[in-house]
Amino acid sequence: MASKAISADSHIIEPPDLWVTRLDARFQERAPRVVRSPETDRWVCAEAVLPAITDLVGVNRDFLSSQTAGRYGVDILPGGYDPDERLKDLEKDGISGEVLYPTVGLRLFMVADIELQKALFAAYNDWLAGFCQRHPDRYKGIGMISVDDIEGAVRELYRCKKLGLVGGMIGMEQSEYQLPKYDPIWAAAQELGMPINMHTGTGRGPRNRTRIDFIVYAVHIQRVLAAMVYSGVFDRFPKLKVVSVESEAGWAAAFLERLDYFYHLHGYKRKKRDILCDRVPSEILRGNVGYTFIMDRAAVVAREIIGPDSLMWSSDFPHGGSTWPNSHNIIAEHMARTPRADELKLVWGNAARLYGFK
Repeated sequence: MASKAISADSHIIEPPDLWVTRLDARFQERAPRVVRSPETDRWVCAEAVLPAITDLVGVNRDFLSSQTAGRYGVDILPGGYDPDERLKDLEKDGISGEVLYPTVGLRLFMVADIELQKALFAAYNDWLAGFCQRHPDRYKGIGMISVDDIEGAVRELYRCKKLGLVGGMIGMEQSEYQLPKYDPIWAAAQELGMPINMHTGTGRGPRNRTRIDFIVYAVHIQRVLAAMVYSGVFDRFPKLKVVSVESEAGWAAAFLERLDYFYHLHGYKRKKRDILCDRVPSEILRGNVGYTFIMDRAAVVAREIIGPDSLMWSSDFPHGGSTWPNSHNIIAEHMARTPRADELKLVWGNAARLYGFK
């Protein structure tokens, strides 16, 4: 069993005053905020549908609980928003380090006002950088990037780098990233050595999703990756790294082989059929794309097809489906027949290399 582990996808829980204390006056009235009623705390924002407080309670309640109320300071783990308290949670689970994503912030990709979204993301990035700076050897933060303003996105990527953040997160469901207009973002990410991360649930569509939608959500990242690979994005930017976050990874084996099949099937006619990449898709995916997974034995079994250097385990702490505080038991079950060298890559080494853990 791995003696150390890095979660390549964990989450902070935004403190109630994150945006109301950081946005300038012109956006103050539209800032996401927590409203307290006699029954519960509640996040509200006119621009986006924010998660219920029970989603923030996460591992602090039974995953199947019918609990519908909760409060900061009572039900929500302090480690969600306090970097010192969080260390206690990591020690309890035996986790060496975490790559950190938002929780409430995931919903802010649906904000239509570009200037407001940029301000919300910048405020979050400032707060996250301060959180990570408390224990920089344990926490690596991913900045939120609004791609509707290309020049602004490039500036924010550079600013995130200066803040000490290690990657940028862009919305996964709303854009056609194969288009040349996004090239300046890829160029900046490549130059900075910052991976572009696409987390599930970062779309602009309606939030009334069914359980089936959550089961088949990997279709969104498959569309994005297929378009980027076939359009030649990774040929133009051969050092660009893109990470699929919380879409699991077992599907990536069949996906990779399917892309290769059509690449070879069309032969010399490829570029007449919108398959513009020069390299074989499997080579691109194994060299330029990473995948996080939580509980996905198929991904571990198929690691030789997907690429053992591309897979990164995650705990999803402190969300309700997290492996905390039993992560090492679950890792042991997944890796029971996995060579030690591959286990170390999946559980620690790949994330350490990509995100700069020592």
